[in-house]
Amino acid sequence: AEVTLALRPEHLCPAAAGTLQGRVQLVEPMGNHHVLWIEFAGQVLACLVHGAPAVRAGDALRFDVDTRQALLFDRTSGERLATGELPCH
Repeated sequence: AEVTLALRPEHLCPAAAGTLQGRVQLVEPMGNHHVLWIEFAGQVLACLVHGAPAVRAGDALRFDVDTRQALLFDRTSGERLATGELPCH
């Protein structure tokens, strides 16, 4: 079965030594925080940061994902899969 991985913006963490790297498309001020729109692996991800970010559009950005907070959904039914329910072949 195929699954869809869903990540909330607050579960992406900019980190100088991050394991993933994308490119910032847009820095969107939202009052007391900013949303960084990051191009990564053909997708655009939103990353929530507090304070003034040290990046701007066009910059490379290293980041990590809090995988404990990742959400998985069955692609066919759309149902959320419980932890430990990832289908294996």
